[in-house]
Amino acid sequence: MKFLVCPDSFKDSMRSTVVCAQIINAITTVIPQAIAVGIPLSDGGQGFLDAIATALPATSVTCQVTGALVNNQVEAKYLLIDNNETAIFELATVAGLELLASDQRNPLFTTTYGMGELILHAINHYPLKKIIIGLGGSATNDGGVGMLQALGVKFTNINNHEIGFGGRALAEIKHIDLSGIDKRIFELSIEIACDVTNPLLGVNGATYVYGRQKGADTAAIYELENALTNYSQVLFKLTAQDYSNYPGAGAAGGTATGLLLLNGKITPGAEVIARYTELEKQISIADYVISGEGSVDEQTLYGKTINRIAQLCTKYDKPLLIFCGRSSGRIDYLYQNGVTAIFPISNGADDLSNSLLKGRENLYNCVINVCRLLHQVYNKRLTLVNLK
Repeated sequence: MKFLVCPDSFKDSMRSTVVCAQIINAITTVIPQAIAVGIPLSDGGQGFLDAIATALPATSVTCQVTGALVNNQVEAKYLLIDNNETAIFELATVAGLELLASDQRNPLFTTTYGMGELILHAINHYPLKKIIIGLGGSATNDGGVGMLQALGVKFTNINNHEIGFGGRALAEIKHIDLSGIDKRIFELSIEIACDVTNPLLGVNGATYVYGRQKGADTAAIYELENALTNYSQVLFKLTAQDYSNYPGAGAAGGTATGLLLLNGKITPGAEVIARYTELEKQISIADYVISGEGSVDEQTLYGKTINRIAQLCTKYDKPLLIFCGRSSGRIDYLYQNGVTAIFPISNGADDLSNSLLKGRENLYNCVINVCRLLHQVYNKRLTLVNLK
């Protein structure tokens, strides 16, 4: 029996590499002779670098940069592949929500400045031709302005003074000066890996959809939306490009908008990972495909990771088993679109905090039980074949 284990992360509980390891451990415990191949996945957010590093020989580079708060330094990393000509970044390692305590989360003040510093470090030290930036899981809502500031772009207010950092500061922007930007950035191919199609503004935009989980209350959401609106209007005057409704421009608090200004191209994060891991080939030769993520509901197939896996499993007629922290809503749609079975791992008696803490244990135990069933069915099938 050959298993392909290709999960996403379980948000606030387990990275995809941990999920992968737990599932493989459970499989081989019950079925020692099984072949279990692990491909931890990511949609561009948490675990993006881990997924690439697991799939490819890559060089990891670490340096100190500004965190989501300007007075905090973080140790961030990026990967180099293709003879150091391609650098791969993950915004969550620089300005990720998980790097801040709950009382520090406030997108009025958080910044992507460190992302710009990280890009400059790579440009200064390696012969880059391409950069790939995974977006997702950020604590920011600054439209990528902080990143652009680090790269040399000047954002000035009505008094011709440079603005500060964070989402609130975008309301002051009157002029954008690109003349000081490091010109080498325009010589690079920039791939923006993200899983969302949210525009920059509006009820489906960066602020209204993701602002609260980043620590914004109702008043802050109103202020941030107005600030991003001002930013979008000044950008339009500068470039004649309207990013307000551009699909994906709202990713990572609008960081995708800043990268689009640098001529970046948006690609679903799951597709980037699939390309480097040969996901389709691995699915085609597996007997069972196992994936998972923290929450599964009727919206799951609108995401990119499990949706892509389900499509490939349908193409090659492979059973797809999904393990998740919880499932809710009408999931029959998933069963009609490539998913064979869904297994929530949570103990219904536990509250959310306990479920998150016990994630590894609950996942392991759930997979053990499913594998016991698969193993028994497999052995009976072999017995019947031998009897014939």
